[in-house]
Amino acid sequence: MAVDIQNNAFVPSIISANVGDTVTFTNLDIQAHTVTHVDGMFDSGDIPQNATFTYVITKATEITDKYDLIDENNTETKATLWVRDNTVYVDLITETGGGVRGLATVNAAGTVINIAVDRPGQYYDNGSFVDSVRIVDVSGPGEGAYAYPVLNRSIAVVGVVLRGAGYSSTTQIIAIDPTGTPVFDVDGVTEIDRIFGSGAILRPTMTTEYVAGYCSDDQYLDEAACDAGAGVGEWTWAIDVGEITEITVVEGGSNYYDIEFIINDPASTGSGAELQADLNNVITDVVLTTRGQSYDEPMIVVTDVGGFIGTASKSVGGGFDGSVILNDGIGAATIVEDWQDYVDGFTRVVVVDEHVDPTGYGAEGTVELGIAGNVSEVTITNPGTAYKTPVVLVAGPVLLVGASINNVDTDLALYGPEGNANDSPFSANNAAGTNFKNGIMIQFENPNGHTLNDEWAFKAMSWTLGTPASLLYTSNKYDGALENMRGIITLKDVWEV
Repeated sequence: MAVDIQNNAFVPSIISANVGDTVTFTNLDIQAHTVTHVDGMFDSGDIPQNATFTYVITKATEITDKYDLIDENNTETKATLWVRDNTVYVDLITETGGGVRGLATVNAAGTVINIAVDRPGQYYDNGSFVDSVRIVDVSGPGEGAYAYPVLNRSIAVVGVVLRGAGYSSTTQIIAIDPTGTPVFDVDGVTEIDRIFGSGAILRPTMTTEYVAGYCSDDQYLDEAACDAGAGVGEWTWAIDVGEITEITVVEGGSNYYDIEFIINDPASTGSGAELQADLNNVITDVVLTTRGQSYDEPMIVVTDVGGFIGTASKSVGGGFDGSVILNDGIGAATIVEDWQDYVDGFTRVVVVDEHVDPTGYGAEGTVELGIAGNVSEVTITNPGTAYKTPVVLVAGPVLLVGASINNVDTDLALYGPEGNANDSPFSANNAAGTNFKNGIMIQFENPNGHTLNDEWAFKAMSWTLGTPASLLYTSNKYDGALENMRGIITLKDVWEV
């Protein structure tokens, strides 16, 4: 995996690699740069011009890890390295249990030859015969898509610990969330809001008549005699009127963090009941953070690293099944060729479907510029849909500084934008940071700049494909203190002179 550091930017700035890969960073700038992991995992130190820094990824990961990288000499220079596991995972498609995970051994031909159970899971029904094995190749041909799940915590079950007695038929069970879930600012630290659970509707079931206690051995009439008897008698407690026997969850609500219950008896006759909630975390959405590319039949896998597998006290989440829709939108844009001298704040992304029968529409993006006005990164903010042959262009004015005009009847050229690399078609003499005559040749009638009623004329008319469609030019007195002419030269389908 090769990454360049050019014009104070990592190229590319979003990097995908696997555990075991070697990532090589090459500094193409004159000034020194560093490749520094923000959490201190590694630091290259200063990398001189044309030198390289090589990092071998050895740290094991659970599906995917995110490495945030910066240049300590310019902390605005950043990159994200996504590291994926090489493991082929084995999952179960099931209607019963959850939490199982297997690790597959794959030979050189890519064939699964063995499966080891890494996590046993729980609650699987051995007699259901509906489970099937699913193989998940983390390092398949599709790559670069990452997401996070959106969880919604609702009330699944309310258990009756103590029934109490004397509750009236109008008793209500109210669930409150005394703690709430914090909402943090973009820094991930500062709390800016707190969401409290709400929306649960709970319905109690209560006894309506008294039932006396009794012994299963009917020769005994009280509890003491039943327990002391020589037989196998078992005493059944009396049932009082107004005992809470069951809580039905009509609506589970949402966003609960903690649960406390208020048992509201308007008659104030009931007492002694105690309830306990079982919360239910479900995935309501999956939000893509990076769309990736080259996917054919993608599948979403959600892991829960916080649970304890196969125990009665706590288990990992299981049973999530999601589908992925491929819409032929624009996942990402790779800079193939760019020039310098763009004006910050005036660029825009244009996406064109160049297919003979174009259908794509809707894609949008933003542009980040380097210090030389070069395009350092294009971020797709709206992928659009239905593209067949998409081409991403960056439009906007280009700032070019020309020389003073002091000669009469001399051909002068308007220069094109500076090339961003040695082999750029916009670079003169194969040297990055230079430009060439764009072929728009003009002559002025009077020396030392323009005068009133001065004339000038095109001498040659050619335009390099891909350079700006319009040039805005200004003319000043020789001292540069007064702008006395401004105009626009615009490329037309047919030049008219």
